[in-house]
Amino acid sequence: MITKYFTNIAVQFKASSAGAHTARTFLAAIPLSAKTGGTKIVAKVLPEAGNGEDKIEVKFKDGHVIKVDPKLGKFVDLSRQFDSHSQKLKIAEKIDA
Repeated sequence: MITKYFTNIAVQFKASSAGAHTARTFLAAIPLSAKTGGTKIVAKVLPEAGNGEDKIEVKFKDGHVIKVDPKLGKFVDLSRQFDSHSQKLKIAEKIDA
C-alpha cells in the first residue's frame, strides 16, 4: 500500500463487527515512516452498543478523500482503491518534476 501521499487517516470500527479484521489489518499495514512522518492517524474502537458506523477514511495530499466501509471488502480490495489514487499522484509528481 502506497502511503506516501496520505495526510490524514481516520479508522473507526466495532471490535466484533464484520469489518473489524479489515480495519485492524489496514492500521497494521501503515508503515512507521507514515506514522512518524506527519500523517495524522486517528483510530477509534466504537462501543458495541453504540450506533456509530465502521469506516476507513483517507485524505490525500491533493485534498481528495476516500471513505470506505471495511465490511464491504477485504484489505486487499481496499488497498487497491487507495493505491489507485496514490498512483495518480505519483504520475502527476513525475510529470511536474
